[in-house]
Amino acid sequence: MSALSLVTTCPEWCTSKGFAGDGEDGHSGPHWPTLRDDRHGYLSICADMNEKGQIIVSVDSTSPDLTPEQALEAGRYLIEAGQWALAHSVTA
Repeated sequence: MSALSLVTTCPEWCTSKGFAGDGEDGHSGPHWPTLRDDRHGYLSICADMNEKGQIIVSVDSTSPDLTPEQALEAGRYLIEAGQWALAHSVTA
């Protein structure tokens, strides 16, 4: 299988529209704005689907030095991402 494959169906919320790379299942949810510092550090928050089909919140970071305002913004983004993930999760 190539690094890029086509998934036949996507959930309504999927922003990747069926393309998967690097072994992922190909379903990406919303991404919140990336927070950056002046040393090229960043904090990125998004919603995705893991290999078990569960909607998760993914946080990627390079240990940025956030201002107090950025820290509050990151907290708001995490809360929004968690709320989005709960609202779009499928329970058995």
